Amino acid sequence: NRALAAMPKDSEFIIGVDFGKLRGSELFKKYAPMLMAKATDDLAKFKATCGFDPMEKLSGVIVGAKGRQMDQATIFVRGFERGPAMDCLKKREASEKTAGKPAVLTVDGDYVEYTEDADPNEALRMMWVDDQTALIIKAGESTAGKDVLVAAAAAKDGDGLTGSKAFTDLLAKTHTGSALWFVIKGDSPMVGMASMVKFKAMYGSVDVGAGIAAELRMWMSSADEAKSTSGELSKQLDQVKSSPFGGMLSDVSVKADGEDVVVRIKLSQDQLQQMIKLAGQFGGGF
Repeated sequence: NRALAAMPKDSEFIIGVDFGKLRGSELFKKYAPMLMAKATDDLAKFKATCGFDPMEKLSGVIVGAKGRQMDQATIFVRGFERGPAMDCLKKREASEKTAGKPAVLTVDGDYVEYTEDADPNEALRMMWVDDQTALIIKAGESTAGKDVLVAAAAAKDGDGLTGSKAFTDLLAKTHTGSALWFVIKGDSPMVGMASMVKFKAMYGSVDVGAGIAAELRMWMSSADEAKSTSGELSKQLDQVKSSPFGGMLSDVSVKADGEDVVVRIKLSQDQLQQMIKLAGQFGGGF
């Protein structure tokens, strides 16, 4: 609740990611080498400077945001131990100064500010809320300073999103123990034209193992609207399933559950591989 209390009550979107569960999945272990290969040089440089692999230490992230480009975002990052992380920043500062760059690390109690550029918008500003959790607040093109971080870290139950009954009710129905979970308001510009369905809110979760199992729920204005919307989506899904690409969506279903339209998705490794190959044909993929 501490993280939710620190997030503004008008936040439009919140997402949580459990990197420990992702790393422990068969799926991640299969594709991790390909993903890590794209960041080999930067990762090697980080390990050489800091003495640890950030991808192995990072355990979780929770983000509450608003705006199409997440213009305002409250971010909690967990997993990096304070001591080694601060040693890393000190080594980075020394290395950049040796290279002639204007690196400056400022530490004021739990508050940390680090910059390698004369432009203040480029500075990293964060606050340790415990020995493994850092708080960062994005404000436009820069990160918020000490006063804003201190105020957010001091938030208590009833503040921020914990004071929104609509939000807490949705969160209570969300599987927050999954590898990934989210809640988003229907009027958020992040939804925009990407959604063909108008809903009050969408919430859901994704579990990762040998494949992917996801449940997405769209909260509609009424049970009747949920029923009619699920019917239309089911028809569209059936059309896709009868196409040459239908095999990739064999375990996808749509149904109404009270005021919710529920979309359940199960994808095996083989189905995901098919999707990756298809993406590659359109100019992407591995």
